[in-house]
Amino acid sequence: MNPDAATDDGATVPETSSDTNETETTEAVEKQVVTKAADTVTAPVDGQQIPVNEVSDPIMAQETMGKSIAIKPNNDSPVFSPVNGKVMFVADTSHAIGYTSDAGEEVLVHIGIDTVNLKGKYFDLTVKPGDVVTRGQIVGKVDWTAVAKAGYDTVTLAIITNSQEFTIDKHSDETSVEKATVVMNTNPVS
Repeated sequence: MNPDAATDDGATVPETSSDTNETETTEAVEKQVVTKAADTVTAPVDGQQIPVNEVSDPIMAQETMGKSIAIKPNNDSPVFSPVNGKVMFVADTSHAIGYTSDAGEEVLVHIGIDTVNLKGKYFDLTVKPGDVVTRGQIVGKVDWTAVAKAGYDTVTLAIITNSQEFTIDKHSDETSVEKATVVMNTNPVS
């Protein structure tokens, strides 16, 4: 999960943007206990997968938050759930959604780079903490053209924030992906 969004007991904690030093709150639900299992993570948007090390945000590019994939979304792409599981938090600014999958992965979908600064403008997410979701389910829409015109990078990442608990096989970069495209396979560490 987003380490700035919720503590282990599920309490809400302020998240700070490094660019603006503004504080935002994030709704969170209590962390669930899940038995780890092999699983797949699919693309959170339709588009072109790019190498993570080419992402414009250095924290994201270095996979500091966990093993990641990055996708430049198509202009008409909705946002999809990349896993079967539960929504654990949705940022008030709608730029991030945290999931816990049925197999135990904690997956953060970060929509755009520095888009926290848009304060929710151009985002229309339809899920809330506690919602049960299925892989490929539409969880919202983004006006990608407006986000780009506002000067923000639309690259969207799926980050497994508890990567240390899994062996992760990331699929090849620079490929066209859609909601059913498997972008990572996971197996729990013994």
